[in-house]
Amino acid sequence: MTGSSHGEFTPWTGLNFKFGTTLTAHDTAIHAMKWSHDSQWLISSDHEGVIKYWQPNLNNLKAFQGHKYPVRDLSFSPSDLKFVSASDDHQLKIWDFRRLKEDMQLSGHNWDVRTVDWHPHLGMIASGSRDKTIRVWDPRSTKCLATIKNHGDMVTQVQWNQNGRWLLSSGRDCCIKLFDVRKLNEEVTTFVTKRQVHSIAWHPVHETMFASGGSLVDKNKMQSEGSIEFWVTDSTRPKACVEGAHESQIWSMDWHPMGHILATSSNDKTTKL
Repeated sequence: MTGSSHGEFTPWTGLNFKFGTTLTAHDTAIHAMKWSHDSQWLISSDHEGVIKYWQPNLNNLKAFQGHKYPVRDLSFSPSDLKFVSASDDHQLKIWDFRRLKEDMQLSGHNWDVRTVDWHPHLGMIASGSRDKTIRVWDPRSTKCLATIKNHGDMVTQVQWNQNGRWLLSSGRDCCIKLFDVRKLNEEVTTFVTKRQVHSIAWHPVHETMFASGGSLVDKNKMQSEGSIEFWVTDSTRPKACVEGAHESQIWSMDWHPMGHILATSSNDKTTKL
């Protein structure tokens, strides 16, 4: 499933790589789409701060104003009973999914919150912001457990590994950083690339492998082409690179659950598998 800047959903099939009927889902650009862990619900958010609930048949059951500013990312708790939203209003909000009620706000970032990910097993939420920091939160309270200031530019994505030990982050500083949950203030490894990194995705089967999507920046600070790099955690150099995979920035990527297909979407208005 892909979401567009025109507010449309497009379902795709991995069997013949064709897309189905396009659905008008939001009135403005869609920024985030996340399936629940049991695959029974899809939540989406847009540029006006609206959050919507969808069934697998794309029947829209709920729509509400989650934030007053764009909601950039969403993430479900391990139980699917709660989810968290990240917004340009500098806030994160934790919601009770069934009651459609805001449980609490997490405040501390000084600029747009661009990315959020709920730990797959523990009571921890990681968020990344335009203020160059990563914050780790206790979702049972409003307490910030750690503030990580290791990026030199905007943090574009954070993602926990399914092993529960590692946190991966990417930024416009052309760096990807790996942290250990037991010592979050020091990175385990820094992966340096010549591209600004906009998206990352852990492989679902091989826990030490991940992919990243980046773009080159010229002297006029114009971003061009979107390349995919493949990494393993025991090496600071990419194992492979698909240069020019897209004609512009790769905004998002995700693996098939079996790990044999990677889907990417780009500012060039294309989705590729």
